[in-house]
Amino acid sequence: SSGSGDSGSKELNIYTWTYFIPQEVIDDFQKETGIKVNLSYYDNNDVMIAKLMSGAKGFDIVSPSTDYVDVLIKSGLIEKLDKQKLGETFNNLDKDGLKLEELSKIYDPGLNYSIPYTYSATGVAVNKKFMKDYP
Repeated sequence: SSGSGDSGSKELNIYTWTYFIPQEVIDDFQKETGIKVNLSYYDNNDVMIAKLMSGAKGFDIVSPSTDYVDVLIKSGLIEKLDKQKLGETFNNLDKDGLKLEELSKIYDPGLNYSIPYTYSATGVAVNKKFMKDYP
């Protein structure tokens, strides 16, 4: 919608990480909805924040790392979601039991400004040969 809130627009402007959204997902979305997707890329959160703070406009979706959602909210760089417009889409976000609202409590309680697209876990391996006292 060119970031203008024009619900009649047939374009979606996304500012995201390089290679973050697979081309197949974009192609399928465009085919199913008839909405053209325009992608703009950044390679780190600081570049993204700097561009938005310098007044860049026109993005409908921005995909920061979790720890930057709070920065965007406090800086007034993202708008509150209109959950009414999202309807059942929003209500079905957690159908797989991922506890998205629980995960988002730290950076966006109630998911008022963001919807998680992906999340990951970090594993830690311990070599007991070097860590004798590790339980």
